Amino acid sequence: MENPIGPGKGGSTSNVKSNWNLGGRISEREFKALGARLAKHCPQFWLAVSGKRYIIPNYRQQDYYSQEILDHLLAFFLATYVSGDYGKMPDHIIRLMYIQAVMAIQQRRPIYFLERELGEVLLRTKTPGDLETEDIHWRRSMMRIMLPRELICLERPNEPKRSLMYLDIGKAKAEVMLELPSVMRTELENFALMYDRLKSRTIPTPVFDQDGMVVATQLSGNLGDDPGLNYGLVRPFEGRKLKDIKVGGHFDTGSICDETDDMLLARMEHLAIQVLLFMGSVPLEYEITANEEPSLRKLEILKDRVIPGLYPAKFVGRSQYRPRQKPTYHTANWSGRKLPAHWRCGHWKRQVVGAQGEDEPGSHRKLIWIEPYETFGPDDEEQKPPHAA
Repeated sequence: MENPIGPGKGGSTSNVKSNWNLGGRISEREFKALGARLAKHCPQFWLAVSGKRYIIPNYRQQDYYSQEILDHLLAFFLATYVSGDYGKMPDHIIRLMYIQAVMAIQQRRPIYFLERELGEVLLRTKTPGDLETEDIHWRRSMMRIMLPRELICLERPNEPKRSLMYLDIGKAKAEVMLELPSVMRTELENFALMYDRLKSRTIPTPVFDQDGMVVATQLSGNLGDDPGLNYGLVRPFEGRKLKDIKVGGHFDTGSICDETDDMLLARMEHLAIQVLLFMGSVPLEYEITANEEPSLRKLEILKDRVIPGLYPAKFVGRSQYRPRQKPTYHTANWSGRKLPAHWRCGHWKRQVVGAQGEDEPGSHRKLIWIEPYETFGPDDEEQKPPHAA
């Protein structure tokens, strides 16, 4: 790639995984105790990280990983990064995680839950070969997509199956310095001093050379052994066709990516692009501000304890709901072929829109997603809609 983009000047347009953990084995009791200490000594920081929870319908609750644990992991990571307690130097994936974490706090990152049935369909949906980065309309410059369990997995012989827990998708801006608010940084530095863990007051802050898409995630794990590997990728994302964005070499970290890792990263990137296309393919008809978001329970602070506000979960599929229009059926000439009923997978199509001039027929098009649908078979002739061919 002619113009690589990556975190810092030494970065690259690469995939990466990293062995960041909580400093070794940690029990569930220690995990919760550390969160309680952070909440007590870093109130503004803890409020920003854990001040909101989403209520998920009962029939979907088992699909997603714990919001509380993910909030704790984010808080512990930032506390470690700000204190400089990450070894000699943070590798590219750790700096990438820092970028995503800071963007999450600065922009009050919205969280969407991807429905299992929609996620499976999007993974099977092919990306158009002529798709350009301008076809993706970013509703948010940063968001987290909570993934259902086992939607994307890493499987190796003689090892437990690990699922991606979420996708953090962000739009990186060139030459923009991303830093934590000073009050939160001060809280975390003082917290590290209290426990003699402050190694440096200089925080390595990555800066991008050009605009790009940043995607990061973490594999499921367990607290007592391995909290899960982190994966991430960076792609240039302005004025290009997606097929021309070539994958560069891997980031230089202590973990070497093999073919299994590359397949996981390819599925992760494919799903991120499909989600962006899906959420941006229909204009947002109703928008509310953060202050107007309906809450089921208001945020409360009791001494050094934060009781998160409760909000209805936002789902990726529901973000595209519209009032049902009067059904219309495409009329076509009968070909004489009779095929058994089958399902057509979802796909993207450039639909002709607006008035078309005589000199430039079909010059105005927009990208639309065709949902999966079931075709009619020879035995279903009597059940066809009256206007269907």
